[in-house]
Amino acid sequence: MESVRCEIDFRPHLILLHEGLGGVLSPIVAQTVVSSGIPWPRFYFGSLVLSVINAAGLSLAFKPTARENAAEWRETSIEMSKRMSPPSSPSDDIGKQLHETAPAAAPRSNTLRIALSLFYLWALSIFAMLYCGSETVTQGFMVTYLLGTRRADPKSAGYVTSGFWGGITIGRFVWGYFMPCLSFTLRKFTILACLGPFLSISDAAGLLTINAVSASVVGVLYGPLFPGILRLATDILPSEVHMISMGIISAFSSAGVALFPFITGVISSIKGIHTMPYLTVPLGVVLATLWSMFPTRLPTRTSMD
Repeated sequence: MESVRCEIDFRPHLILLHEGLGGVLSPIVAQTVVSSGIPWPRFYFGSLVLSVINAAGLSLAFKPTARENAAEWRETSIEMSKRMSPPSSPSDDIGKQLHETAPAAAPRSNTLRIALSLFYLWALSIFAMLYCGSETVTQGFMVTYLLGTRRADPKSAGYVTSGFWGGITIGRFVWGYFMPCLSFTLRKFTILACLGPFLSISDAAGLLTINAVSASVVGVLYGPLFPGILRLATDILPSEVHMISMGIISAFSSAGVALFPFITGVISSIKGIHTMPYLTVPLGVVLATLWSMFPTRLPTRTSMD
């Protein structure tokens, strides 16, 4: 039986939580702008202001601290003193001996090669691509689907997207809070349990009247998926390739965000927006199938020997 020590720490999930909150507020603001008669292109002035604020926040967040500057200065001073010291000095001999006995760090190219040779990294990357593509198609074409198939009110249809992102926020909050208390096996089956109802609701989308409540339910089921992908990656991939693996998974996610909405747009332009569930439902089936093939027990080997 897999034992789990429950230590709840929600801080690592704050980024995804705030992403969900932004997704809730943005459609509300956009729908209010449209309903008040303000030309739609002016909404992008607000996006520009937010981008400037975001850039300023990133600059402050990654600004080196005084301790980091002092440590870098000490390292630079030590390196310069070694270069200026006589080659036959005792300190140079000691430094050479220490350098020879110190473990050598793995080259970056070697780490990348090892990461690219991992089967689970490719599987997780493909899963992330399919998930992000499905999520973007759902939230991006939801209003168009309502306007084209349900004759929704243009002045209020945009609020359904806020319901979807509100569900994602709730799902990620609950996942981030309870995830440390779940074992590796329970985390896998929890995600699989989210995919099952999601498929049922998506399949019934052509028959049911979609509103903010049903969109929120879909969002709640969507919420834990992306944090679950990242947690699974840190669990089953060697620790030495975690950073580069996260970059590869994120790159595949961005590819899914770009690819699947494009495919949906092309198909809907030819056949009509009513074809959207014909793409989201198969994506959900593939996601559920792929997730069920991931390991049920935590691998014993998590580092490169």
